[in-house]
Amino acid sequence: SIYGDSRAYEDNSERFIFFCKAVLELSRRLTPTPEVVHAHDWPAALIPVFSKEWQLPFQTVLTIYDLMHQGSFWSFDFGLTNLPGHYFSVRGVEFYGRFNCLKGGILFADAVVLPGEPALFEAFTREGGYGLDAVLQENAGRLHGILLGNDYGATNPPLDGLIKGSVPSGAVAAKEVYRQALASRLGLTLAPDDLLVAVPLNPGDQQALTPIVPVADLLLTSGFRLVLTGEIPAGARAKAITASRRYPGKLTTVHESPGTEGYALTLAAADLVLVPSSLGYRAQPVIASLRYGTIPVIRFRRGLIQLVTDVQPAGQTGTSFIYHNNRPEGVFDALCRARWVRQDTQSWHELMKRAAQCDFSWQQTAAGYGTLYAELVRHRQAMPA
Repeated sequence: SIYGDSRAYEDNSERFIFFCKAVLELSRRLTPTPEVVHAHDWPAALIPVFSKEWQLPFQTVLTIYDLMHQGSFWSFDFGLTNLPGHYFSVRGVEFYGRFNCLKGGILFADAVVLPGEPALFEAFTREGGYGLDAVLQENAGRLHGILLGNDYGATNPPLDGLIKGSVPSGAVAAKEVYRQALASRLGLTLAPDDLLVAVPLNPGDQQALTPIVPVADLLLTSGFRLVLTGEIPAGARAKAITASRRYPGKLTTVHESPGTEGYALTLAAADLVLVPSSLGYRAQPVIASLRYGTIPVIRFRRGLIQLVTDVQPAGQTGTSFIYHNNRPEGVFDALCRARWVRQDTQSWHELMKRAAQCDFSWQQTAAGYGTLYAELVRHRQAMPA
């Protein structure tokens, strides 16, 4: 790749410093002059720094998709920027004695965007900020959460090839067809009243099944059927295998990744999608599931309202079942609430329809960025010459 193969290229700092300078040299020569220059992730994060130092007539936006990769290099590479020495300081690109491109972008961009408010608030935590949480908190006034657009053609592909016969239109009508197709494919035992729960797993999230394993026996004997989708954490693998053997046809695993038909069929067939782990930056399992009328059961986190709202007792509003206690009893209680609402067929069907009507397309993302650009331009015009 352009960043490296098994490890990063040794000259990455030199290459991307040059790239950032080249972008601005091109931008300042364009006619008409750009009003906003939008940079993405650490390879372009020095663009706001250079723009401020050179006093260029642009507003700069930095979108961060991956806080883990920060463009951190040894201090001597700072000299390649030709920036004044005071930029290599705690109020500049210096971070624990190293030259950190992403930190510089956060400090000097006119606006910093993370992909959605859940990702934004997660970045304020020690685990989610990857060391930059304090820097982000100090600059919270310039931070924005704009959800990434969802390509429904990719995340919700037509599943006709996996279904015998035609698939009826509408989330409610198609659900039973998908359920039977998945049950046949995986050997699941599904009664009409059973609740099929998909559990998408993120690679590397070792705690994803921690609140589920202790109540697995109770769930599987209470009318719930579990499909674990993705890579099972090493610490829970033995228990998952034991449970699948103890309850054949009630718990199974699907080794499929997002974007595959098998993964999509699991989300489409499930009644509920249980997301106990980190949403990640795309929140893709939640967004894809909603379009199929599959209801999320999800742990509360700040900013979650941008994605879903909690189903109220009467079942007439909301699009998910949210729990606050990330312990086994919290997960079990949320799943039981879902089962209670499902007993009223009309309320459940209305819930499915509300979920399927949620729109997280790129048009919504474009509108969010358009509003941000307009605010930045107005702010620039209001500044004294």
